[in-house]
Amino acid sequence: MNAASDDSAFGLELELHEELALGVFKTPGSSATFLSDQLEIEAGLTEALSLRVSGGVTHFFATSQLQALSVLSLAVGARWLASPRLELGLNLHGSPTLVWRDRSTDPADPGTFDSRSGVLGGDTSAEYSGPRGAAFAWQVGITLGVTRYAMQERFLESGGSGEADWEFNARLWQACASVAGSVSIRERTELTLAGSYYAYYGAPNSEVTAVLVGGVPFEPVRYALRPTLAQRIGALQIALHGQYAGYATALGHSWNAGLEVHWTLTDVLAISTAAELTQASYSDAGGFGLYQMSLAIELVL
Repeated sequence: MNAASDDSAFGLELELHEELALGVFKTPGSSATFLSDQLEIEAGLTEALSLRVSGGVTHFFATSQLQALSVLSLAVGARWLASPRLELGLNLHGSPTLVWRDRSTDPADPGTFDSRSGVLGGDTSAEYSGPRGAAFAWQVGITLGVTRYAMQERFLESGGSGEADWEFNARLWQACASVAGSVSIRERTELTLAGSYYAYYGAPNSEVTAVLVGGVPFEPVRYALRPTLAQRIGALQIALHGQYAGYATALGHSWNAGLEVHWTLTDVLAISTAAELTQASYSDAGGFGLYQMSLAIELVL
């Protein structure tokens, strides 16, 4: 955590992170522009223990097929410095039940899809830092997490009685194990490699995946590899990252690339800007593209 002044209220060290992002979510038949706002507050209760609370909203603007949609996300977590080299973490995250409607694009079967979904999950982590020398340092971490996705979709035929023509319910549990290692050279260059493996209860298939996507992208990842290279130049830090993910049950794959520039203005203020691209391909259900740019402000009180 960044250094903070000693005159914070109640002796707390507070760190605020505010991020705005603008992007486009594209599928083979449509595209939607979205705007997201994410606020995170971290409070250092003691030198060893900190609590973090975050909340955000992503608003998808209305299209010819999709009504305007706002997705709320909430998270709470704690970090504990168990020793000078070992840090432990615990996090809970989720999205309250979301309701939206899509219009059918099939002229032979006009109607409306009435959908609702919810997400709840958590993870625990451990991070160990090796001895820090003048020219070289290293760190390794592991994270174990579980997320539950729930979804209901009903099709209401145009001009019908108002009762659902058909109904589909989906439940999917996703477990994830991630390992990451990083090396830092002269505190200027940092290289990180992270790998993740996912297991499912209620195996994802093309129908379940399409339903769980709804208005927001869902990737049925089986494994993912993510390298990151960061270079510090004075008050600037420039980071490049990429990711390749293979999907479960041969559903497809995705790749991701991004650039972030972080500028430390003072001991208490920093800003960063980032651009990111994700392209996903489903073997039998099209895929999606996600393009976004963001601006963030970090403030330490």
